[in-house]
Amino acid sequence: MTIESFDITVVAGKSTLWVDSNRIKECLQRYRDGGIESLGVNPQRGYSLRDLSFLAEYTDIGGLVVVHPVGGDFDLAPLLELESLNSLTISGPITLPVARFPKLRVLRGNWHPTLTLSGCQSLEVLDLSGYRSAQKDLTGLPSMSALGELSVTSSNIVNTNGIERLGQLVSLELAYLPQLRRLDGIETLVALKALTLEHCKKCDVVEKVSGLGGLEVLSVISSGELASVSFVANMPHLEEFRFVGTNVRDGDLTPLLRLKRVHFLPKRHYSHTPEQLRQAIDGRVVRTGGG
Repeated sequence: MTIESFDITVVAGKSTLWVDSNRIKECLQRYRDGGIESLGVNPQRGYSLRDLSFLAEYTDIGGLVVVHPVGGDFDLAPLLELESLNSLTISGPITLPVARFPKLRVLRGNWHPTLTLSGCQSLEVLDLSGYRSAQKDLTGLPSMSALGELSVTSSNIVNTNGIERLGQLVSLELAYLPQLRRLDGIETLVALKALTLEHCKKCDVVEKVSGLGGLEVLSVISSGELASVSFVANMPHLEEFRFVGTNVRDGDLTPLLRLKRVHFLPKRHYSHTPEQLRQAIDGRVVRTGGG
């Protein structure tokens, strides 16, 4: 069968084949033929069975995406037979003992009180939604020596204390954290190259971020107001700055002229429009307020 015979999607260069419950054997054979990173199970994309028992016959699956049916969750117990699992995405709570997957490198899903990440020393990417902490920080996350990418969304944290134990982080995303105020410990992340803060209205960004000398990409989206952007002068490796939906109080964007890419929405008090700044970055001479 041709690739067009299957439901295959590609996101960020990673392909997923969505299992048709009427053609399970054919779908698994296509997966085994190569070129597909993950299998996907989604009631909205052709999977009509009520359980995941078919997985018991295909224990060599490396990547799996599970989208729970509306109004109820699949029993995830059959996943424990997947001894080769290296990537797992779940649309709901992660209730599995994930340390049972020694090859697991990528984990995405919703936090659950029973989730234990201790022992996940092969984990490279962790995307957690709904994380809850009694201390309202990140001290509940264990040290994971291989972890390079972390995303925490919709959490109750007020600071990032504990993140210093994740010293190998290269990319950090903190989004939809209405109570986040301080980025404690972030200055210790010397390997960090990309930082995203989105919908973190109360967070003091400049105090800690300006000390991240190795940062290359900074995104502060729809977050707390920035007094100015002069802090980028202390970030010699910064190439890209995004502050869409975040106001710069003094309006002076000239410190950004040395960057390679800048993304923002126009405001009357800004020294440059997006187009003017783009042209200036491209090496064209543009007079502020003129043309």
